[in-house]
Amino acid sequence: MKLNRLGLALMAIPLSATLGCSMNKSEGDPMAKPARPAELDRLNDWVGTWKNSGTMKMAGSDETMTMNGTNTVQWDIGQRYISERMSATDNKGNKFEGVGLWTYDPKIKKYRIWWFDDYGGASAGTATYNEGTRTWTFKGKNRNMPMGVTTTSVGKATWTDNRSMTWSHTEKAMMGMMKVMEANGTSTKQ
Repeated sequence: MKLNRLGLALMAIPLSATLGCSMNKSEGDPMAKPARPAELDRLNDWVGTWKNSGTMKMAGSDETMTMNGTNTVQWDIGQRYISERMSATDNKGNKFEGVGLWTYDPKIKKYRIWWFDDYGGASAGTATYNEGTRTWTFKGKNRNMPMGVTTTSVGKATWTDNRSMTWSHTEKAMMGMMKVMEANGTSTKQ
């Protein structure tokens, strides 16, 4: 039997409500939202439009590419996540776009990050913040779906003032033995 779109949509409503409610058990009212973690406020620093510039070097190439772009970050989903949209162009005119989500996970006491891009990349990772150095440290697992390659990544973003940061990102494959990509740059909030 072939289901039409309306039938699928009607089936999705109770399923999403059931899944959402089953994960949201709080004392008293089972439909009450859990308290918003105060640690989410740390993400306020990211909210805004950012101008980015940097360099990138890929494995197998001696060439250092330059890139310029923008990131727009905003609160989303009841101020429990920040969503990011990024667009950049390298010195050869190649365009790159991606979207990301950030939230705080009180169970592991870390920020969770997800990233997807138009090159078929999908990443999931965690981040921590060091108040003393004003530095975010990232770790993740990445999958280039078209190529079937899995990599690990590490990165840092250090605030140099309230509107600027320096950042670095490195990806490795083969259980961390081969550097696939390295990028460094600066971002300034507009």
